[in-house]
Amino acid sequence: MAQRLRKLFRGFVFLIFLINGSHALASDYTVENINSFADYLFDNEDYYRAITEYERVIFMFPNHPLSNKARFQIGMAYLMGEKWEIAINHFENLVKNYHDQEIGKQSFFMIAETYYKKKDYQQAIGAYKDFLENYSDDHMHDEAHIRLGWSFLRINNINKAQKEFRSVSTYSPKRAEAEKVAQEVIKINDAPHKSPLVAASLSAILPGLGQLYAERPGDATVSFLLNGLFIWGIVEAFNNGNNALGIILTGVGLGWYTGNIYNATNNAYKFNQREKIKLIDGLEYKYDLSFTCNRDKK
Repeated sequence: MAQRLRKLFRGFVFLIFLINGSHALASDYTVENINSFADYLFDNEDYYRAITEYERVIFMFPNHPLSNKARFQIGMAYLMGEKWEIAINHFENLVKNYHDQEIGKQSFFMIAETYYKKKDYQQAIGAYKDFLENYSDDHMHDEAHIRLGWSFLRINNINKAQKEFRSVSTYSPKRAEAEKVAQEVIKINDAPHKSPLVAASLSAILPGLGQLYAERPGDATVSFLLNGLFIWGIVEAFNNGNNALGIILTGVGLGWYTGNIYNATNNAYKFNQREKIKLIDGLEYKYDLSFTCNRDKK
């Protein structure tokens, strides 16, 4: 009898433990806890696990105010994970479903931001202009002008870039900074420059010399050695009476020689572009005019 009572008592204690444990487990699955964990994953750049947790928020608490924030953050996670097309499609769906709400407006802006991060500046320009047309009186109006300025600068349209920076409203806290950028962007024309014509001419005279002029010593060495080997092979072939081989090597060698000139020209163009990008990146770093929607906005 005593043994049976002990077993019943143990069973009762175990049952109480299960009930309390299940309540504790349930309390862990609050929308705030799940959302906080998703934010933690996002902040630690674990974007795909963060997406899973944000989706859990939406699934378990579809009508909670944090569910819209989770929907937006899923798009941000795709953007930060450089899944450009998925991010754009996600934001487009949010715009379609929540156009008149804050999440729809932010998503509209982030479509343009995604194109900018993707370095598809022409598409970004079109998307920022669309945002301005749809939300002309919104507080993010100035942000769109700033991002348009950077986008035009990236495609080397300095005049339009200046116009956009100067379109920032006078009451904006970023107006002074935007005006400074508008004044400084002209310096991009003074970036170090290599003439593609000079590079081509130098490599026509001596293979590799144009690449060296364009500050590509590795390419210069390869071009000089390859073309030098072909010249040596051609001379040896004709000197040894092997005219057929000499003709073949001459044909192939001319291809490499022409390629060497093209490569030098291309290296000069790349040098010029690289120097301009360095100056633009420096301006963006110097003037904190970048923008990304944050999590706190619903």
